[in-house]
Amino acid sequence: MSSDPIKAVRVYLLSKTALTDLIGQRYYQKRLPQNATIPALTTKILSESYDHTLDGLGGIVSTRINFECFADTSEIARNVAKAVIWSGIDKIKGLYTSTQIRSVIVEDGMREYEEDDTAGGDLQRHVCSFDLMVHWLKT
Repeated sequence: MSSDPIKAVRVYLLSKTALTDLIGQRYYQKRLPQNATIPALTTKILSESYDHTLDGLGGIVSTRINFECFADTSEIARNVAKAVIWSGIDKIKGLYTSTQIRSVIVEDGMREYEEDDTAGGDLQRHVCSFDLMVHWLKT
């Protein structure tokens, strides 16, 4: 099996009832599916950087993961974000779904925006966004 920090984070978060009580299993890669039920959560990798030693790559990878929390109200979107941020994710270390996690840091605090209804109506989705930095060992 190869290492996958997105999968490790997803497995961890979906084990937290404070989050699943809000979104159920609606946790998607990159973007929401068309006509998705909200509240929901999406993640995508924004960047990766690699630790170097004198001999070359050191094996530690730092992956910045962006989270977007979608809801009908800004309060619910913030609550989904807080459920992730305060889930204890910053304390996980060790092996998760074949990924050796070294540390997780909550970075770039919450940002909010609204998305207009793409179907021409007047409904808006509220989005709360933030980033995590996951440091993990490439195996």
